[in-house]
Amino acid sequence: MQLIQGTRDRVFTCGDVALRVVTRSTAPVRVLEEDTWRVLSAPARLPGEDEHPMRVMTDLVEQQPDPAGSLVVSGRRWYAILHDFDQSPSFREAWLQQALAAVLQRAAQEGLNRLALPLLGVMHGALPLERSLKLIVQTLRTGDAPGLHVDLEVGEDQLAEANRLLTTLCD
Repeated sequence: MQLIQGTRDRVFTCGDVALRVVTRSTAPVRVLEEDTWRVLSAPARLPGEDEHPMRVMTDLVEQQPDPAGSLVVSGRRWYAILHDFDQSPSFREAWLQQALAAVLQRAAQEGLNRLALPLLGVMHGALPLERSLKLIVQTLRTGDAPGLHVDLEVGEDQLAEANRLLTTLCD
């Protein structure tokens, strides 16, 4: 028999940040991948009956896009703006790095010690898992968020591969 290194609860060090790969995080703040018009997180529902249709239309006309590469904070949900559907390609690696740097800066400002982060660019940006991890680790290493613990949320089928790749990218 041979001992095989487990894939759960391994903590990697990337600069000042501790990174752990999980399938579901209970962190107090969750970073979500979003586009400039925040269509990706829009609920699939009609406005409430108490909202007049003219008010809804006025709000839509007055809405402005968020800049690609920025961070929008809405309570416990932080939106990393990684996509601009008005451009081709609609996703750029530089936007991922800019938005993640903004996440780290905001976490440091708020004294946050833990947050959940998906594999940015993988779901909506068609970025390969390995490339996403490289960009995330590179940005975490250069960021200034001492003491921050990041729960990197991955699918169950990505858990072993993410841990394997992080073994070579971190520590």
